[in-house]
Amino acid sequence: MHPTRTLWSSPSSLLLALLCSATVGAFDLPSDSISLDLPTGWEAETSKPPVLLMCHTPAESASVAASAYKNLAITRQDMRPDLKTLYLKDPRFFLQVTLLQTFTTLSINQIVDRSIGGYKGVLIFGTLKEAQAAVSNMQFYFLVGNRLYTIVYSCQTQNWDKSWPTFEKSLSSLRKLKK
Repeated sequence: MHPTRTLWSSPSSLLLALLCSATVGAFDLPSDSISLDLPTGWEAETSKPPVLLMCHTPAESASVAASAYKNLAITRQDMRPDLKTLYLKDPRFFLQVTLLQTFTTLSINQIVDRSIGGYKGVLIFGTLKEAQAAVSNMQFYFLVGNRLYTIVYSCQTQNWDKSWPTFEKSLSSLRKLKK
């Protein structure tokens, strides 16, 4: 069970809430001019950098099976100049090596170059083999200056086809905020 928590339950969370905001339906990060529509009815929870936002389907109850649970995470990592150079040279290779070292149970199903809302990036579809069940995910990576952003949507593999329209609608809403 994942209880709903406010985004400012600690001083660091309050600072994060001042720098970015997650309101009903939107996540805005004015410092980097990023905005993304959140899936309707999803709940945000406290996050610590590099995670900017964790969001999920409403808290599980007797009427909502664990298998129906879906989640979204947005992260930001400052990139060292040498890593940024490697990323820019071949983002697909860089991400494959990085992901497979980090997630040993990850199976990469597809990698696609994609531009969304003015951000050129790499979209990766994969499956994590968890002890309880396989979890499918879609990860979009893009650079803004020296920061690598990741937007990850995930759910149990058995629910991927039902979840895909919600994930695609949210990701397609990624846009640059006007300054």
